[in-house]
Amino acid sequence: MRLKSSVKFLLPLLVIVTSIIGSLANIFITSDSWYVDLIKSPLNPPSYVFGIMWPILYVLMAFVSFRSADKIWKLFIPQLIINAAWSWMFFFMHAPLLA
Repeated sequence: MRLKSSVKFLLPLLVIVTSIIGSLANIFITSDSWYVDLIKSPLNPPSYVFGIMWPILYVLMAFVSFRSADKIWKLFIPQLIINAAWSWMFFFMHAPLLA
């Protein structure tokens, strides 16, 4: 099934909305001591890397979603919902097992 071109622009817009919703989970945190105190893998990159990589990943997701919208939209939209919910479960609710 071929999607209308207007729907093709919807997926990159949803990627942007997802990144904003996920970011809000970190904005409303009063202290990041919970995350700092977690026992992390030695392979865990330094915190500043996340600030560099997440915007790059979301830009790439938006580009790929535009290019492949007709093939991926049925799985991509639920993935975006789970992606946004994960940040809230992990960072805001402090529920890594649920996340």
